[in-house]
Amino acid sequence: MGQISDIFLIVLFCTMNAYGQKVPGALRYTYFEPGEGRQFVPRGFVMNTEDLLGRIAYTEKDYLRAARMGANFQVIRLDMARLGAWPGYSLDSTYLKELDRMVALGKAFGIYTGFKLTVYRVRKSNEKEIWGRLWLNKGNTQDVVIQGWQRLWKRYRDEPYVYSYDLLNEPHKGNTEGSYDEVQRKYLMPLYRRMIDSLRKIDTTKWALYQPMLMEKNPDRAKRKIPFWEMKEDIRRPKIMFAPHIYQLDLSAIKPTIGRYKNEAALSDAPLFLGEWGSATYDETDRDISEQQRYENAYMETARITDSLGMGMIKAWFLGSRWKGTNHMGKFTWAVFQDSVAVGTAERKYITDIIARPFPSKIAGRLTHFKYRFAKRHLKINFSYEKAKGDTEVFVGANRHFPDGFRLSVNNGEWDFVYDPLQGDRFFITEPKDEGSYPDILWDDRLQKIVIKSLPRDRTDYTLDLYPGVSQ
Repeated sequence: MGQISDIFLIVLFCTMNAYGQKVPGALRYTYFEPGEGRQFVPRGFVMNTEDLLGRIAYTEKDYLRAARMGANFQVIRLDMARLGAWPGYSLDSTYLKELDRMVALGKAFGIYTGFKLTVYRVRKSNEKEIWGRLWLNKGNTQDVVIQGWQRLWKRYRDEPYVYSYDLLNEPHKGNTEGSYDEVQRKYLMPLYRRMIDSLRKIDTTKWALYQPMLMEKNPDRAKRKIPFWEMKEDIRRPKIMFAPHIYQLDLSAIKPTIGRYKNEAALSDAPLFLGEWGSATYDETDRDISEQQRYENAYMETARITDSLGMGMIKAWFLGSRWKGTNHMGKFTWAVFQDSVAVGTAERKYITDIIARPFPSKIAGRLTHFKYRFAKRHLKINFSYEKAKGDTEVFVGANRHFPDGFRLSVNNGEWDFVYDPLQGDRFFITEPKDEGSYPDILWDDRLQKIVIKSLPRDRTDYTLDLYPGVSQ
């Protein structure tokens, strides 16, 4: 990887700025990208390096497709075995080159990278035993796991497009004696602290993400609407994010689940970042329109709540459906594409149109509010503009959401722009109401986004409204 100067990335939590002062009107969770200091709202997908049928290789077209679905963030799901991060497994040197390529492909499309460590391959032999081995550090297992991570921490120390490390995906209690609270207190939290301390000796700029414990499939889990055990302890480390998962179809349970996660994050003064969201789909879902509508409603409700908080969120998986799991309800998958291939192109539109909803991707200044109204196809954005921060990018997805074109109103009609898919010059400004300088706004058809190069008045509050249709 090329050498790039150290750049700090800041996340503000609970409407506090870097100096701990209240920021009036700010979103609860506020993220800033490296270098330029623009605010951004992390959106994207889990990119798997393998499934249970073999390895996955993404192409440039796959990353272009992700960007055209609004992705500005990818989470690469690491194979612990190939990374040499478990006793008995050696580093596969070709794996690091594959990861380099995925980081570079993301970077080419303005997509940041987070890594997430999974245990799926090593747990196939004895799932309950491997967790006990990790918690009790049998055979120095924790040391081997950390050494595997260190390979990446050193490799990407100077790469600002690598944003975060999700330390351990969906940890289980396994066969370890004691209650969930005891295992959390005695083993999980000390391991997280040890991993974070090791990261900080190598890299002080990347974010460490941590997850709650996933309960085993047992009667206790069946009684709970949230299958993750509640975090009840301060992790006591800086530069961390709480990254739980939510797979909830019960509309009444979505807000309480996110509310609980907010409280758990607050225990450690950590921002909340949904490391995975969106329930798995079943074969029946792809065949039944009423089931698809149920999924749409649940996804929209999740999106409504998270958008109101400005929360980063990642959807699993950016894959085709060649592999599916099986449970008592049938065959299921988290893949966003229906075709029975590794990556796929045929979208599950009933979920992807919610995932790929319009939003402010990157803002030159301070984003104070945004909301996309699905029924009206109306996006409203309020922000304070800072010209020195660079371009503002608003993902629109006109190809899916506005085939009839759209109108962009700046400051309630002070300036109006029209995107007309039937015209040769498809994006243009209408007659302004006042003389003077105009906003410099472009349409990027390849990436389906509006790019605001500059606005006439610096350090000023602006409102953007996006409406369907081209009538003025």
